[in-house]
Amino acid sequence: MVFLVCLLSSSKTVVTQKFMQGKMKFHPFDLINRLSFFAFFQMFAISIALGETSSIVDEYFGAGKEESDPQTMLCLLAMNGIMAFSLNVSNFITTKKTSALTVTVAGNVKHATTIVFSILTFKNEVGMWNIIGIIITLVGAAWYSYLDYNVKCLPKEEEAP
Repeated sequence: MVFLVCLLSSSKTVVTQKFMQGKMKFHPFDLINRLSFFAFFQMFAISIALGETSSIVDEYFGAGKEESDPQTMLCLLAMNGIMAFSLNVSNFITTKKTSALTVTVAGNVKHATTIVFSILTFKNEVGMWNIIGIIITLVGAAWYSYLDYNVKCLPKEEEAP
């Protein structure tokens, strides 16, 4: 399952780069406008299939609720939408300015640091393989950054006519 998630995440980044830097050169807002309609229906279908929609309705609008507050639910949904929109815009702009590989490496570092902060904050127990995986991810990201920096510092060779 983890492999599938990594594959889909990397594919999304590569396709985003093609749309942002290729022949089309979409603006981030235009790309979000074109993709959000389909993403809404895909995510809605998945939430229904997994039962999340019914649990949300029961939690906030259920018959047993004496003090159901639909305004709180709508406010939470609006905040979630704003944060998702901001994340996508920043991701698209970063992909446009750098490369798909850089964004993927940064995403892996984000996941690793989230796990580390979770361990420190919530005292989650981790096994030896988890620790090894986090170390490999962080060392790999540092190594990529080092190599990328060295490549950018090399003087560009002039092409012969």
